[in-house]
Amino acid sequence: MMSTDLKHIPIFLFLMLVNLTNIDKSYADEYIAQGNFTWKLLKDGKAIVADHWNFSLEVRDKSYRINARSVDGEYYWDEETGSDGIDNYFLEQQWPSWDDKRKNSGYKEVGYVSSGAFPVKSLKPVQCIWLLSSATEYLLSPQGSFLPLNDLSYVPTNATTSKIEWSTHEPKLPVRIEGYSPAFLVKDKVMTLPKAYNNEYKVWELQVIETTNVGGLIFPRIFEYRQYIPKFPNALDKNDLQFVYKAEFQVTNFILNATLGSLLPRTIARQTEVYDFRYDKEFNTKPEVLRPALTYIITNGVWLNKDAPSIKSKVTVITQIIRTSNPFPPKSNLARILIGVLIFVPPMVFATWWCRMKQSKTSR
Repeated sequence: MMSTDLKHIPIFLFLMLVNLTNIDKSYADEYIAQGNFTWKLLKDGKAIVADHWNFSLEVRDKSYRINARSVDGEYYWDEETGSDGIDNYFLEQQWPSWDDKRKNSGYKEVGYVSSGAFPVKSLKPVQCIWLLSSATEYLLSPQGSFLPLNDLSYVPTNATTSKIEWSTHEPKLPVRIEGYSPAFLVKDKVMTLPKAYNNEYKVWELQVIETTNVGGLIFPRIFEYRQYIPKFPNALDKNDLQFVYKAEFQVTNFILNATLGSLLPRTIARQTEVYDFRYDKEFNTKPEVLRPALTYIITNGVWLNKDAPSIKSKVTVITQIIRTSNPFPPKSNLARILIGVLIFVPPMVFATWWCRMKQSKTSR
């Protein structure tokens, strides 16, 4: 893989704005933002890995699409995620290597669909872009206090709570989000936190550094994500944390009043294999039965909604199979089997032994 040249990190990028007049604020929900981000893995405060990406964000009300394209570094796949405001659609664009990507050789794409607008499969920087642009309804909902960002293996599932600070200017987007955890995991084992954290430490923070005024609307222009782990064994205070990960974002172009069509991911291949995770409730009819993955092929980039007849019939068949399957005997039948074994096996063993003894005496 190509090594990262940190000299390529942009220091100053000036915002190119479309010169618009008399913009109605209702268009705040329909716009395009383009920019770049740098994703850094840190050790002792210094970057040991740095990947550079370009991104494009399209927003219309509750719908969005985010395209992230790797420029250099260790990660050479691209991705595009989008939502119709109901479900999330994710497209992973794969190449075997950087060289193959440049030649567009060995290309493969895989799709994933999940319930809700949260981009669960996306890279963490893409999730950050979504949080500061299209996540208002999610953040204001009861589930908004739990933000399951990716690559947080040391945080218990659904244990993170969040604190959110909102802009006072239209379109009133978040300007700071912090995630906190009550525990630290090492191979699923809970470690005792240093007393200075008072049973809770800051896992990550996402903060707007600089905003820009576009047609009277205030949007993030520069923002930053920071991720931490506790300092063991003794931290000095709650802010004494180890800084392990950083993502820096810059928006270089804004377009308001954009004419946007469908915001679902755009496929390149004629046929794309899709893994659909929207049917948990339908499939989870028996806890002891593993939920099968619903897979299918979409053609020419036409994503299927949850009620599409072609996949609804598959769901019906799979649900019926789960309901009629019986991988383990019911407890009542199992009890009957055990009772039968206890009643009939000892006499049979005794009878066999007695017959052998009798044959032995006869042969003498």
